[in-house]
Amino acid sequence: MTEQPRHPDGRYGPFLLSEADAALVVPPKGSYLFHDVLGSADAVVAFYDTVDIPDEVCMKLTEHYAAARASGTRGYPDFLWDNSERPMRDRAGRDTSEEARRAFVDEYELHLNNLPATLDPRDVRVAAKVIGMNDAARYLRAPEDSMVRATLVHTTNGDKTVREVFREWGLGMFSPTIVDPETYRADQITRHDLQQVTQQLQRETENLREHIDNSLHQTGSAIIDAI
Repeated sequence: MTEQPRHPDGRYGPFLLSEADAALVVPPKGSYLFHDVLGSADAVVAFYDTVDIPDEVCMKLTEHYAAARASGTRGYPDFLWDNSERPMRDRAGRDTSEEARRAFVDEYELHLNNLPATLDPRDVRVAAKVIGMNDAARYLRAPEDSMVRATLVHTTNGDKTVREVFREWGLGMFSPTIVDPETYRADQITRHDLQQVTQQLQRETENLREHIDNSLHQTGSAIIDAI
C-alpha cells in the first residue's frame, strides 16, 4: 500500500489511493445506510467511491445544513475543541491553553457564521460522502482513521481532504442524523401518519357532503309536498 506522507507536526498529509492500490480493494457490499463492516481505510475509501447516495439522503442533508446555518453555532466550536481539537493539539505538542481555546472558538465561530445559507447542489453528494467517511473513520484504529480523513475528495472549490471538508463546511453540527437509519424511519412514520390523517379527513368530508346532500333532498321534498 502507498505510504502516507506526514506534516512536520506529525499529522498525516493528504492521501489519494493510486490505481494499483485501488485495484487490490474489492468495495464492500451494501447501501449508504446499511453496509458491511468497513474495517480498513482502503475499505472505507473503496466503498464511498462506489456507493450510490440516494436523493433522500441528499434532501435530508440539505435541510439539516440550512437549519444549522439558521440556528447559529450552538456551542459547536467549544464541543469541537474539547473532543477533537485540543486532544489533537496535545498529541502534537501544540498550545492547549485557555487562550488557545478562546482563539480557536472565536475563529471557528466566525467561520461558521460566514458560511453560505445553503450548500451548492453540486456539493451535496460530496458532503454526504464526507460525512459517511468521517463516521466510518471513528471505528478505525490509528493510523487508518487519519488516512481516511486525509483522503482527497472533489468539490466545486477544488480537491480537499475529508477532514478539511468536514471542518470547513461545519458538517459535524448535524452529521449523526445523516448516517443514522433511525432518523429516516421516523420520517417515514411521520409521512405514513400524515397520509392516514389525510385519508381519514377525506372520508369524513365525503360523509359530510353526502349527509348535506341527503338533508337538502329531504328538505326539498318536504317543501314540494307542502305546496
